[in-house]
Amino acid sequence: MTVPGAGDRTATLEKLASFADEIHTLEEAVLILQQLLAIMPEDVQARHLLRSIQINDYEHHNQLDKTINALKIQAILAGAATITDPVKRVALAEEALALNPYHVKANVLLATAASAAQLTKVAAFAYETLAHRFPEDKAYLHRLGEIYEKRGDLIEAQAVYEEITELDPDDVEAHEKMMKVSGRLKLEPAKKEKGPSEASEEIEKILREGPTRKELQSQIEACQEEIGKLKAQAREEPSLLDEFDQKIRSLRNQMDQFEAEIPFADCRALQAAKDAEPENPDRLAQLGEALMHASLWHKATQAFDELCGVPEYQEGAFVSSVICTAHRVLEKARTAEKG
Repeated sequence: MTVPGAGDRTATLEKLASFADEIHTLEEAVLILQQLLAIMPEDVQARHLLRSIQINDYEHHNQLDKTINALKIQAILAGAATITDPVKRVALAEEALALNPYHVKANVLLATAASAAQLTKVAAFAYETLAHRFPEDKAYLHRLGEIYEKRGDLIEAQAVYEEITELDPDDVEAHEKMMKVSGRLKLEPAKKEKGPSEASEEIEKILREGPTRKELQSQIEACQEEIGKLKAQAREEPSLLDEFDQKIRSLRNQMDQFEAEIPFADCRALQAAKDAEPENPDRLAQLGEALMHASLWHKATQAFDELCGVPEYQEGAFVSSVICTAHRVLEKARTAEKG
């Protein structure tokens, strides 16, 4: 698999985002996510979403399907054993995990291949999946802790080793690793708490403060009325046409700003409605749609991810979440390109 350069990658992601806007089925959603991850394999949020869809699909398989898929996975893993390129091995692991997201050997293959490809977040993701599926198996927690250490995520590593010692107070290795990580944490300068980014703070402010749709429409109507008056005056005083034209342009700019604010006003109204009825999935669905319309992709993804837990909304929520993810990944790539 050839990963495109920065410019090519962004252009490809733009096409995928436009394709995503047209998807209607989970099968199409999965294809979009797989293509996104082929371009940006490090995007763990997209990988989480893909795995959630695959797990949901796997849990609805009958025993015959599972048996057939087990044979397919065996063939895929046999093929992976003959390949040395870690990126190709990651792709084969994902192909196997599409058939059974909890397959142990396929997840271990994903972890080892991702580590070799310097995709340590993906490696951690594989062991997180196994630790979630087999919470009593210390081996996966040990590997996960080691990956966190390698990445320098010492607080996460310490939490994993503590979890192991809770499972098995006699695990000497886990105690030693925990002491080692604790020592490193004491030697390192205290890290500042990660606060929300300025962009996140601005979005939260937009969703809580600002005029209503009705107020914005009143402002737009006032501008339209004023433009009508200026046009009438311009006809009566043609010598002042340039002055009137300047005022009309200014009013039209104001109208554009008010119209651009309307999607955010809708988000504020629907956020308030959702807060008033937190258990009502209809409110969450409406909020998600409004956030999409306002191009607040990250917030929209959060809304649809939450909605995925409601059975009657699940398929539509998965599809909407993929659309948002495609646009969020594109936005991320554009920002990286500018940087």
